[in-house]
Order: sequence, then structure tokens, then C-alpha cells
Amino acid sequence: MRVITGAIDLVTHAPLAVRVTPANGNEHDEFPHLYERACEATGIEATAVIADMGFSVSSVYDLLTERGVTLVTPTRETSKGPVADGHTPSANPRCDMHGIPTCKHCGLPCDFVGFSKESGKARVWFRCPLPSRVKCRRVQSMLCSKATRRLIPMWRTAPAYNVLRAQIGNLEHVHEDWRTRYKSGGKELHDRQRRIGIACQQLRASAALLIEWCWVLMRQGWIGPRRTERAKPVPLSDNGRHARLMARRKKLSLLGGGYPSPKPPPGALLPA
Repeated sequence: MRVITGAIDLVTHAPLAVRVTPANGNEHDEFPHLYERACEATGIEATAVIADMGFSVSSVYDLLTERGVTLVTPTRETSKGPVADGHTPSANPRCDMHGIPTCKHCGLPCDFVGFSKESGKARVWFRCPLPSRVKCRRVQSMLCSKATRRLIPMWRTAPAYNVLRAQIGNLEHVHEDWRTRYKSGGKELHDRQRRIGIACQQLRASAALLIEWCWVLMRQGWIGPRRTERAKPVPLSDNGRHARLMARRKKLSLLGGGYPSPKPPPGALLPA
């Protein structure tokens, strides 16, 4: 049996890239190839990648963070507790339970200042919200590699992060649509291909990708008959996630974690 992993555009709900992998392999091992294909298809680097729990591993975090891309995933349980959404205290003393860096001098959770990836090393910059010492007034920084799954380009207290986090699971229907329309990646005997091998299934998935984007271009009026009205992106909502997160931080007396950017990123990729 084969597994089809796809990168889905959040605006058009159409796959950007598909890759067929053996069912006995790990999806996250194929993520670098899938992500490169998606970037080649769009011609740009993603701002954020929304993924399910299967991609919440250190190798994926390392790859995206070093490129300045935020990985948005659900909480993944490990021997040390959840490490993605951060619902338990972190094992790293330099971060709080939501991955917010703490001040080197007083230990308070800090406010976001910036992110950089100079010399191939991702680094976050932050400032103490209530400086009690002279050194606390300085802007501090830390390499993201010090806490791989905690320190990401867009902090979890950012409104945009919570908007993207609320979208996980909203595009799962795309895979079922592909099985119905193109018999691609079928799970049952009636919709599986009779030929065996990765090459045959990759060919069908690639053909389905081409057909799907022809439909998208026609709906938008970019090919075929001209259309006076085009489909517009639907505004996304965080379903109250950001308010609940900040209320919880306040209840736990976790100061800091402020984020200056109120706008969500223009788009994201969702590997499934």
C-alpha cells in the first residue's frame, strides 16, 4: 500500500505538490522533497506551514526554522510531555510553557522583537517586559537550535499563529475529494489502482494535480471564458484561540509574550 502526501494551498484549497511514499515509511522523512516541490510550484518561500501531528518532529522544525518558516502543528506527546503547543512546563529553562523565551537576568517571559536567519543560523530577539535590572533593558537573543521545537519565527502568542492553528483539519476533505474524483490514493478495494508500484500511482497523482489546477484557473477566469467575478479568499478566524491562550497565560501569571504583528500571513501550506 502507498501513501500520498500533499501540500495544499490555503487560499484555493488545491494541492500544490504530491508525493507518493511507501506506507511503511515515515511521512516526515519525505517532507523536504515535498516542500521543495511546493516552493518550485509557487516560486516563493512559504510564510508558514500548517501540518498534522505526524510532522511535529525536530527534523521538520529545523528545516523550516532555518529558512524562516513557521511550522504550525498540534501538540505532540513525547517522553518529556507535549512540546508543540506547549501545555506543560518546558524542559528547557530558557522557555516557558508556550515556547516564549525568558529573560536571562530575571527569568520573566519576554516580548517579541524580531527574528533573523543570518549565516544560516535562526535566532529570535526579545526584550524583558518589566526590566528590574540594568541588564534587563537590553535586547536579548537566542539561537532557535537551543530549543528546536519551542523557538519558531512566529511565536505561539501571535494572533496570526492562532488563526493558522485553527485551520488544522479544515482541508482534510481535499484528500477525500481526490479519491472520489481521480481515484488517487484510494484506501478501499473499489478505488485502489490495480497496478502496483510507486511510479504508476505518482503518475496518476500528478495528472490529477494538473487537472485540478486547470479547474482553478478556469474558475478564476485566468484561462477560458472571461469572468467578471472571481472567487475571493474567505477571511480566516482563530475561533477564539488567541483570547483563550492569553487568558490562560494571565491566569498562570505569565507576563510577556507580547507580539506586535496583528495581521496573519498572506498564505500557508498544509501537508497532510
